[in-house]
Amino acid sequence: MRPSKKDQIIAAAIDIITEGGMAAVTMDAVAAKAGVSKGGLLYHFPTMVALHEGIHEKLAADWEQEMEHLAGGTADEVDRDTRTEAFIRSMAEKSTPAELIVTVHAITTPNMSASWDAVEARWSPPPPDDDGRGSNAFAARLAADGLWIHNANTPTTPAEKARRRHLIDHLVEWARTPDEQV
Repeated sequence: MRPSKKDQIIAAAIDIITEGGMAAVTMDAVAAKAGVSKGGLLYHFPTMVALHEGIHEKLAADWEQEMEHLAGGTADEVDRDTRTEAFIRSMAEKSTPAELIVTVHAITTPNMSASWDAVEARWSPPPPDDDGRGSNAFAARLAADGLWIHNANTPTTPAEKARRRHLIDHLVEWARTPDEQV
């Protein structure tokens, strides 16, 4: 099945982000890269804000789909440990420079984080409660966040992949360890 024009436009914008960052995303550049007229682009995304929202929605939806695949179900169909493991594995196993750039854009641009926040609310281990319960899972999540940033900026060799797999397994085990055992 051919991708829709809307999907084609988003894919082109993500390619541009990979090549030149968010500043390189202009209506003219995206239309040219997507092989559509500027009018065709404006039909789907009438403003730059709408285009940015579309990029965020697409990448957040892809992230959630990845976690559903890793967990074997949706966030409401699996237990907390399974959600936590899927979150850690999705964060720690792969990332791209474009995802990193778009995530920073979500954090630094008003009203751009809604798609990400919704996915994170369903999947991420919550911060520890006042008694410290949940500290291990949350700390493992934070470590996975750091590995996600590292992965976006570090070439992947076979040895590096093996180290990452070992570290990811350790983070998952840590997240499942009761807090009083650490």
